[in-house]
Amino acid sequence: MSETPAPYGTETIHARLGRLTAELSAATSEAATIDHYLAMQRHDERCNRNRSLVAAANPEAALGEMTELLNQLHAALTEQIQATARVRAAKLHLEEARSLVYLCGQIDGKNETQRAAQLTLALRDDPAYQAARQDEDDAATALDVADARVEGLRRRLDASKARTRITAATIEALTL
Repeated sequence: MSETPAPYGTETIHARLGRLTAELSAATSEAATIDHYLAMQRHDERCNRNRSLVAAANPEAALGEMTELLNQLHAALTEQIQATARVRAAKLHLEEARSLVYLCGQIDGKNETQRAAQLTLALRDDPAYQAARQDEDDAATALDVADARVEGLRRRLDASKARTRITAATIEALTL
């Protein structure tokens, strides 16, 4: 049997194999470089998207809103304290006017029921008592308004705190 000559000589096969190995190595290196470049582009795109989301979350605005609500709540609480003091003072003035009418008036019924009826009639006609009564009603209305304002601001502040927590969690998640 005779050997068929190889289409290429042994040297040629080794040279070709070396050249193909070098080309494969260069292609692998180029593919790795391209993969690295694409990964960097994806990373940059992700960072830009995260920056946009953080900017959209606007943490400065959330903190500014919370600060403004705290200032409003402080003013409302001060107003509520003042309204409470006015109600207490009005009740004292009302009691004082009632006592003056009782002491200065001719309240002399036979029993407690008659004296209470005479006092009620006397108070109805007494201008100082009626003024004190109106002051107490006005103070009570002001206190109700202040209470409602404080409650509304507390709810708004709770909502703002929740939004700020969500914003902070979003920013934290995006920066990881």
